[in-house]
Amino acid sequence: MYTGFGALISEELFHKFKGLTGILWVLPDPYLDVPNKDYGGGFLFINGQVVHRPQF
Repeated sequence: MYTGFGALISEELFHKFKGLTGILWVLPDPYLDVPNKDYGGGFLFINGQVVHRPQF
């Protein structure tokens, strides 16, 4: 079974996690819209509500 999480962390902490026992992978997340940290797909979850993205 795999478990994991996503988090916005510093590059220094990123490298510290990579050295911990039992950590299989620590991967950077290639955002499609880096300044807004937005993946550009799927639904948004804002203030506890699912918000549909506009279709282009």
